[in-house]
Amino acid sequence: MNDTSPRCRVDDEDLAEILDLLANRWTVVTVTALEQGRSRFGAVREMTGMSAQLQSKTLKRLEASGLVDRTVYAEVPPRVEYELSALGESLCPVMRAINGWADDHADEVVAARAARAGLG
Repeated sequence: MNDTSPRCRVDDEDLAEILDLLANRWTVVTVTALEQGRSRFGAVREMTGMSAQLQSKTLKRLEASGLVDRTVYAEVPPRVEYELSALGESLCPVMRAINGWADDHADEVVAARAARAGLG
């Protein structure tokens, strides 16, 4: 199959930053939480157990990368909601697959770590 669609080529540094974002543990828990649907900051924080500062940083990073949409409502007090963008939603099957693999193989990984620790 020959893909002739125009693509923006990223350099190795950009790719490394994207992979760093996706491999971040807080990205995983935030995307998993937002997979449930649109949520306010406090609800996301409740689902993830993150500190407010860490959650704010993570949400800003995900928004800047196009994975999360932030909606601010002109109300008093202000209301802000977060949801996965279409790009963020496309990440969910990948996250579910990684979470599933981790769940399926957790015992083996723990046993391997214990065995290696015994060698040291």
